[in-house]
Amino acid sequence: MAGIAVGTFYNYYSSKEKLFFENYMKENEKFKKHIIESLDMNQDPVTLVKQIVEQNPQN
Repeated sequence: MAGIAVGTFYNYYSSKEKLFFENYMKENEKFKKHIIESLDMNQDPVTLVKQIVEQNPQN
């Protein structure tokens, strides 16, 4: 489906799990960066934590 040969895939990733983990980590970093950029760090800690929790897509 990716349009590459299986052998080519393993030139870049040693396993499907490695690919998944790398993708997960990149998306996690982007999400954390988005949260940090959207916060006003001059607010009190309780307000900041509430804002972080409200931005969590799992809620």
